[in-house]
Amino acid sequence: MDRPELKLRPRADRRIRAGHVWVYSNEVDTEATPLKALPAGGEATLLTHDGKVLGTVVLSPNHLICARLISRHGKQGLTRSLIKRRLEQADARRQVLIGGEHYRMVYGDSDGLPGLVIDRFGADFVIQSSLAALEPWLEVIVHVLASKWSARSVWLKNDGKMRAQEGLAEQVVCAHGPETSELSVTENGVTFGFDVVSGQKTGWFFDHRNNRARLNALIAQLD
Repeated sequence: MDRPELKLRPRADRRIRAGHVWVYSNEVDTEATPLKALPAGGEATLLTHDGKVLGTVVLSPNHLICARLISRHGKQGLTRSLIKRRLEQADARRQVLIGGEHYRMVYGDSDGLPGLVIDRFGADFVIQSSLAALEPWLEVIVHVLASKWSARSVWLKNDGKMRAQEGLAEQVVCAHGPETSELSVTENGVTFGFDVVSGQKTGWFFDHRNNRARLNALIAQLD
């Protein structure tokens, strides 16, 4: 598959070689590769200034973070099998660290799926996609969640401000299963209800799990 090339300025490859996955627009050699002419959501081969391949990136040419690494192999792009494998790997990490059936399953770049967040609430899943690169793959992701994880419902809660910057429309729909927006989450032995449509972001903030557990312990001391 032929892809455009994105060439970096001299010595601008040091962060990528050190493990970072973001490319900033001021790191691109725009004389060699006109950044603004590249398609938002497209893929490109990332090159050092002297032409060595660093990997494959997805593009957001109008952003300060203009590209995000999806593979350190120049020939590997997004495919159905790659997305399925990375969803499985992401979930396996969460099972080791958290366990159960209520957790943030996918953390975007950290799981090799830039711009993608998936929260799991038992048999219900909520997806947020903020980059044009993942938009064509949402149907595949929904299918994988339904088949691999036996999802009862999968919601697309795509209403973040980042979407407008990518030229994407807002979208809050049930892509699979019953259109019941009232979901529940069990955390620290307590079950909470929330509305996925009217709630902020995915409807729940899993990053406060430990804070709520600490509060619960403090309240117990008052009894």
